[in-house]
Amino acid sequence: MFSPGMELFVLVVTILPCLCFDPPTGNVVMWPFGTYSVQADTTVMLNCSVEGGNPLATLTWQCKGSTFVGQNLSYLTTSDSRLELKVDKTYHQQNCLCTARQQASPNGWVGTMSVQFNVLYAPDVDTFIIQSEPVYEGQTLNMYCKMQGGNPLATLTWSCVNQPNVASYNISIPTDAVWKLEITSINRSYNGMRCTCTATHKEFAQRLNKYNSIIVYYPPTGSVVMSPSGTYNVQTGITVTLECRVEGGNPLATLRWQCKRSTVEGQNLTNETTAASRLILNVDRTFHQQQCVCLAGHQASPNGQFGRKSVQFNILYKPIITLDSSTAYINESVDFRRICKAESNPSPSVAWYRGTTFKQSNGILSIPRIDRTDAASYVCAATAGSTAILKSTERFMLVVQYGPDVNLTITNTTENATNVRLVCTANGVPPQYTYRWKHMLGSTVIRDTFDQVTSSGSVSTLTIPRVTYEVMGTYVCEVNNGYRGRDGQIAQTRQDFLYVRGRPRAISVQNTYVTDKGTSLDINITYISFPEALNTSILRGSSALPPKGELSVTVSSVPVTVLFFNKNVSIDGYIVQLHFSTFETRHQGRYQLYVWNEYTYYYDFEIIISDKPDHPTGLVIDQITKSSAVVSWTPGEDNGNIQTFTLTCQENNGEFHTNITLNYTISSLTVENLDISTEYDVTVYARNAMGTSESITSTFNTISVAVTLSGSSEYAVPGNDFTLTCDVPDEANSVQLYRRPDVFLPVGSLQVALGQCYNTLTTPVQCGPNVCSCIANSTLYGTVFQWVIQPRTGDHGSVWFCRRTNPNLPVSVEESPDYTLNVADLNNSLSVHFGYNLDFWI
Repeated sequence: MFSPGMELFVLVVTILPCLCFDPPTGNVVMWPFGTYSVQADTTVMLNCSVEGGNPLATLTWQCKGSTFVGQNLSYLTTSDSRLELKVDKTYHQQNCLCTARQQASPNGWVGTMSVQFNVLYAPDVDTFIIQSEPVYEGQTLNMYCKMQGGNPLATLTWSCVNQPNVASYNISIPTDAVWKLEITSINRSYNGMRCTCTATHKEFAQRLNKYNSIIVYYPPTGSVVMSPSGTYNVQTGITVTLECRVEGGNPLATLRWQCKRSTVEGQNLTNETTAASRLILNVDRTFHQQQCVCLAGHQASPNGQFGRKSVQFNILYKPIITLDSSTAYINESVDFRRICKAESNPSPSVAWYRGTTFKQSNGILSIPRIDRTDAASYVCAATAGSTAILKSTERFMLVVQYGPDVNLTITNTTENATNVRLVCTANGVPPQYTYRWKHMLGSTVIRDTFDQVTSSGSVSTLTIPRVTYEVMGTYVCEVNNGYRGRDGQIAQTRQDFLYVRGRPRAISVQNTYVTDKGTSLDINITYISFPEALNTSILRGSSALPPKGELSVTVSSVPVTVLFFNKNVSIDGYIVQLHFSTFETRHQGRYQLYVWNEYTYYYDFEIIISDKPDHPTGLVIDQITKSSAVVSWTPGEDNGNIQTFTLTCQENNGEFHTNITLNYTISSLTVENLDISTEYDVTVYARNAMGTSESITSTFNTISVAVTLSGSSEYAVPGNDFTLTCDVPDEANSVQLYRRPDVFLPVGSLQVALGQCYNTLTTPVQCGPNVCSCIANSTLYGTVFQWVIQPRTGDHGSVWFCRRTNPNLPVSVEESPDYTLNVADLNNSLSVHFGYNLDFWI
């Protein structure tokens, strides 16, 4: 018992084990060890142990140089390990090593123990082969039998011919079994004999055999045979069959063909005992005196050449004819000569025929001073030998060229007849003609060019669309084919006269004759008439002619000059002479020339006393534009004196724009450079030496401009909105705004679509307030287009215009007059709004 105040002490004792290291007491023991024979693909148990030691030894395994992990079987006093392996033939002559290590042993190493495997396995039957090559007769044959692998190696034996010169040898190497068979001085009797190699091994269930036949090369037994051979006659174009063969030999001979020194392919007909080949040729002239050779080759023959056989062709071919030309074109009256040459085998004879009629027996066809009747087909015939088989013909055309014979057919006609035809025909060789027409009267050439000529082949037709006196005369048809006619001329002509019957015609007469009162008056009227006039008279329409004492009339024939197609020609005509002794007022009036020549002809004329001109009539003002107009009128009678016309054009404020005097030939004038939308007064009157006529007057207005550009006020305030309006009364689909001097790149573009106004300068955007607008009359057209701009003082005086487009109007594009922008102050720039609040500075 413990009393109070006593101290208690407790003693704690800890017992620790001894940490002592002791090496193993035994050596490394392994089983099996040393050399160990084992069947391939057998599972082997390797055991390794070491007695004693603290701690126990550590055991490791290595097989074929690689680390393996064994099964740990250690117990209290023994370190033990087992390694289980499946041994295949790769383990043959390989080691498995057990190594023991323990830290109490010197250098931590206890010892090692190993086993080396002797693996028993069968050879690789797939490597069982016989190696042998063909040999030539008299050489030594070496034949090898081989089988790879196996432990032990396979046992090989030969079974072959039993001859003194046959021997076999074992020349095996460590990894392969090899057995050599040797036959010396071999001959063709060995060819085809079979030798057997037998392989045995304890792993084989039975013997294995390999067979090989001996191949002995030897040359053919017979010579080269060819059919046909030597010299062979054959006609060109014939198919020839050549055959070549060689008996015997091992292998059979190789046959090849050469024709004309070039290799050709034959047809192989070889059988078991005979090498044979067939060559089929279509021979032509190129084979003449050429050879086809059959060459037999064999490796057992010297230089590989066994023999050859050949045939030489003698080609019989039809004559080949050569003419200077297939067709001869010869001018008439020229000597003609043509040579025919022929070549054949055998040599040919040559003869000439006209059609089928014999002409000459040599190769030269000769015709002196050839005539157009000599034109024909000529045949050159060449014959080789006595048979018609080797006969050739070649023909050529002899064309005699001569100038054409010309015929012209003209039928007389009447005035106003239509489509009168003059026909010219030609007959010559060659029939390619050039036609030329001429129209003459006497020696004067009236015309040598015509619009209505059609020429085709041997016919040329000159058509007169409407007959007048002017077409009367001699017509010449000239034909040329490039060759002379019988007259020696190149151009051949024929001519005939075309006579026109028609009404008489006055050729020198006036509509009005002017004279002074109380003077004598002579009037000469000439006319022509075909046929000749039968009755000529002067008549007075409403009253009788003056008595003979006051007027005398005579008619006589005279040569007259007339215009035929603007050429002056002289023909037979008539003159009517009127003589007034004293011309008085009672003699004034209408007179009439009357002529009858089967047709009736009247010509009215007037005789008056000289006076001032009558006033013009029919004043017309048309083709009015914004700046011009055409003024035209009908002249009045000049009353015997040449008149002029005076035209004045003035604005309604009295300012003259035009004041011009024109000669009597002018009755129309275009007045230009007029002001837009302005009223003008026009006056026209006539004047001659006797005085001035009364005036005729009219009034017109120039048209207004269809397109205008205006501003929203007279002056723009800098920086403030200002509206430019393009007014298009005729409607527009699109309008562009331009600032000069640029007339190509617009600064604004508006277009009507679906009844709305769009800004189309860039991407189409519908117009909005303070940007742009338009008045649309329909879905596609509008009349008023507006842009809102913000001018600067620097834009004062800038010039603008707009351009409208309407494809449905006669003038699809039209521009406004220029508009000048007035800005109150001067700055530097101008902005134009075109949608989306964007400013484009210009």
